[in-house]
Amino acid sequence: MTTAGDTNTALSAITTVIADLTPQATNSSNAAKSNQLQGAITAANWALTYIKDVQTLVVGY
Repeated sequence: MTTAGDTNTALSAITTVIADLTPQATNSSNAAKSNQLQGAITAANWALTYIKDVQTLVVGY
């Protein structure tokens, strides 16, 4: 069973990944790498939103 603590840990980890990747994506001189990083950031943001939505539905906060 996943606990609220587990969920918050996952949210924190995803937020950290986004924070780490964002400057790399915007400062990369390699367009292909920048596009890949932007895709990863988009996916991470989607995951963040999804987890928060599920947490709200299931736990109520």
